[in-house]
Amino acid sequence: MPRLHRLILENHCYHTISATLGRRRLFERQELAEIVMASLTRVREQEAYILAYAIMPDHLHVVFAPRAPHTVADVMQSIKGYSAFEMNKVLGRRGRLWQPSYYDRLIRNEKHLRDTIEYVEWNPVTAGFVESPDAYAYSSANPDAQRDFGRWLDDGRG
Repeated sequence: MPRLHRLILENHCYHTISATLGRRRLFERQELAEIVMASLTRVREQEAYILAYAIMPDHLHVVFAPRAPHTVADVMQSIKGYSAFEMNKVLGRRGRLWQPSYYDRLIRNEKHLRDTIEYVEWNPVTAGFVESPDAYAYSSANPDAQRDFGRWLDDGRG
């Protein structure tokens, strides 16, 4: 059976989950988690509005709205490609660090968006890493986090 193409809807939000290859707990290392943070910052500049995220030890949750002409696939390629390149330099190795594919789910309405953001930001609490979402350094719930919710709404996308 031929591979099905992903359905792309402009101006919609998506929740994506990407796992590391072999579910390696790479992001327990601060320097590697910070590289993923840098990749999210790069994507925010032109490709997508980042609405929420959580960098877990072996996977990444991101809620975003791609900016035309970029697609979900473009954004994920940017995040995973940049971060793998930079992490490989730190690790002194070559090759894949992420599983080849990713899970994505279209956000259907405002309640779904709120629930998804809550799920993503509470993920570190559920995993037992912190007692409150704002205490996790690698999440959009952290007070120092940069995200684009207001900008996305102001630009008429929301």
